[in-house]
Amino acid sequence: MLTDPVWSDRASPATWVGIPRWYDPPLALADLPPIDAVLISHDHYDHLDHRTIRALNARPVTFIVPLGVGAHLEYWGVPAYRIIELDWWENIRVGELEITSTPARHASARGLFDKDLTLWSGYALRGTKHRVYFSGDTGMQDAFAEIGARLGPFDATLIETGEYNANWPDWHIGPEQAVDAHRLVRGRVMIPIHWGLFNLAPHTWTEPVERAAVAAARAGVALATPRPGESVEPTHEAVTTRWWPELPWSPADQTPIVSTPDGRKPAAPAPVRSAPLTPSLSHHRWLQLQTELRDLAFMLDRQGNPGAADVASIIAARIGELLTEEPGAELRATTPASRPFHS
Repeated sequence: MLTDPVWSDRASPATWVGIPRWYDPPLALADLPPIDAVLISHDHYDHLDHRTIRALNARPVTFIVPLGVGAHLEYWGVPAYRIIELDWWENIRVGELEITSTPARHASARGLFDKDLTLWSGYALRGTKHRVYFSGDTGMQDAFAEIGARLGPFDATLIETGEYNANWPDWHIGPEQAVDAHRLVRGRVMIPIHWGLFNLAPHTWTEPVERAAVAAARAGVALATPRPGESVEPTHEAVTTRWWPELPWSPADQTPIVSTPDGRKPAAPAPVRSAPLTPSLSHHRWLQLQTELRDLAFMLDRQGNPGAADVASIIAARIGELLTEEPGAELRATTPASRPFHS
C-alpha cells in the first residue's frame, strides 16, 4: 500500500514553481514492487499528486479516497471501477485487510473555487494480526478517542507531526499533540510522518521530529524514526535512530501548538504598524492587481496552461482573503511563512 504518494519534485500545480522536495524519492516509481491499493487522505497538492497518480494508474491498483476526491482521479484518466470513495467510518476490504475511513480535522481545495468541496480523512488498517492507524492531515480532535475505542488498539500509528504554526493550529496537530493523539487512539509504536519532505511551514526542517522525540520520552511512548525508504518493524522494540542533521529548533514552550475547541483562535493584540499607506489608495491598487491576476488566469487557461493559471488564481485568492480580513484598510505586510500553502 501507498499512502499519499508524491514523486513529483514540487508540491504545486506547476512543475516550475512551488515548494521543492528536501530530498529525492528513495525509490523510483518504476522500481516499486506490486501495489494493491493507494490511500489518499485529501486533495491538497502535497498529498494528491497528479503526476504520481497518472503513473500509478498504469498499474492495476485500487485508489481509496475520501468523498469527492474520486472526481479528480477520473478526470486524470483513472477508471471509475478502480476508485473507492469512503465517508467517515465506512469500510472496504482489500484482501484480508479491512480499511476504515476515520474523521480528521483539516480542509481541502486545489483551486480558487473548490474550498472544502471534498472530504479529508485518516484511515485505520486492520489485518488478521496487526492494526495500523494513518492520521492524514489533522488538528487535535475528540474523535481520536472514538477511533481508539472503535478500531484500536494499533500496533503502529502514522501521525502527522510537522508543517505546523500557531496561525493554523487546527489544521496541523504539531509534535506534542501528535503524541497525545497516538495515546488517544491506543497506539503502541508511533512513527512521525509529514515532517521531512516539503518545507511548508516556518519551523526548521528537523524541529518536528526533535520535539516529537522529547514529547514521546516524557509520555513514555515508543517512537520509531526510520530513514526515508527504510523498512521498520513496529512489533519489535522501537528505536529512535537519529539520521537527521543537528539543526537549531524551538522547543514546545517557545512555540506551542494548541488546537482550539471550536476553530476560533484566541484574540491577539493589535499589531504595531509604522507609516501605514493611505487606506483608500492602497486598497484600490490591490483590488486592481487582483483583477489583473484573475484575467491572466483566465487567459492562461484558455491557452492550455492550467498550471500557470492555477498559480495566478491562488495569488489572486490570497489577495482577496487579505482584503476581506481588513476591508478598506492597508494591506498588511505578509511573508510566505505567515500562512500555510494549501490549495
